[in-house]
Amino acid sequence: MEHTKGEWKARSLFDRWHVEYDDFATICDIWAGGEEAKANAQLIAAAPNMYEALKELEYCIMNINSIEGARHRASVINANKALAKAEGK
Repeated sequence: MEHTKGEWKARSLFDRWHVEYDDFATICDIWAGGEEAKANAQLIAAAPNMYEALKELEYCIMNINSIEGARHRASVINANKALAKAEGK
């Protein structure tokens, strides 16, 4: 799967939320205001991180008998980081 490369970020821009990469290159704008718009922007910005974390977890689950415990722990840590980003933490 190919998506826009770079770190996606959510930020408030005037009366809307903006998801961007590479210093202001637009992925999307969310025109609705308030906390729901902020949460949506954070979730969209976290999408690439969540995708990568889920792919790693999928691999670990499919190969659970042949993988070291350290890889499992790293996968869970990456998933937690992606979730934290989606939650704006």
